[in-house]
Amino acid sequence: LNGNSTGRLGNEGNGGEFQFGKGFVSDSGAIWDVVVMFNHWGDDVGVPKAYAGGTNIFESQPELYVWAGRDFHQRPATGLNDYFWMMHDGQGGGFYNLDLGSVKLDASVVSATGAGPNDHQDGNYALTTKWHGINFSDSTNLSLYANYGFDDNSDPDAKKLNAFQVAGELNFGSDRFIVRYSDNAKDSVFWKTADQSALLVSFDGNKAMGDNAAIEYLASYQAYEDGEYKQYDRTNYNVVV
Repeated sequence: LNGNSTGRLGNEGNGGEFQFGKGFVSDSGAIWDVVVMFNHWGDDVGVPKAYAGGTNIFESQPELYVWAGRDFHQRPATGLNDYFWMMHDGQGGGFYNLDLGSVKLDASVVSATGAGPNDHQDGNYALTTKWHGINFSDSTNLSLYANYGFDDNSDPDAKKLNAFQVAGELNFGSDRFIVRYSDNAKDSVFWKTADQSALLVSFDGNKAMGDNAAIEYLASYQAYEDGEYKQYDRTNYNVVV
């Protein structure tokens, strides 16, 4: 459940990602960028990114970034076990860093789609939100996530099923504490299963040991109910140093 539960330890696939970007500045001062990424992890060459975005568009919201296209989207991760505890890569649009005073808001609507040459939208969608910039001190801050998954009802015989996720991510110094709950889903609200649920509690961080070395650590717990196949219900916990 928790990614590579014994740690990454070189558990990687062979391949690569190649990204190209171009920035533009308009006469009004708006800053635009166009990005395309190609990857090759198997037999096909994929295009996981092809998007355009801009910031400094509105005088009252200089940090607001508006985007549209296909992109890696909302994929917070813990590095030691290579685990994306949320992932909503897809095609759509939205914005980041809408300043609401004491908090900033990210919100997007994306459609699930792969990166291969024959991939297409499959009718699963996600509304993703993140509330961040909740600062308690110079080194302590909180981010809150809320996501909703739905479909386009293109299959009249399919049972209508929605999913949601809520999470909190507390950063303090070089440490982080995460709690995430998913209903009818696990890591992504794209992929829905009735009565599935997952509760994740995770702590990770690092400490410097002089100028040239550091120790990293992670402790994670996840309770999972499959919903469809009860024999897969389980609890997973791991510690990595």
